[in-house]
Amino acid sequence: MSIDTFDFIVERLLNSIKHQNTPMRACIPPKEMVAVTIRFCGAFELALRGHDEKENSENRGIFKELFAIY
Repeated sequence: MSIDTFDFIVERLLNSIKHQNTPMRACIPPKEMVAVTIRFCGAFELALRGHDEKENSENRGIFKELFAIY
C-alpha cells in the first residue's frame, strides 16, 4: 500500500475513529489504529471490506467492525 493510499484511508476514517484522551489513558492515534488494523487483517488474510458496508448492516466487514472495538 502506498503512503498516499494510507493517508487517504486515515482521512476518510478520521472523524469516526478519533477519540479523546481520558485521565486513565491516552487514546490511540488514528494513524496507529489504521496501521494496526490493516496489519492484523493482513496477518490473518482477512478481507478489508464487508458484504454490505451501510451503517445499519449486520455484516459491515472486519476492517470497519474492528474500529468499533477501539
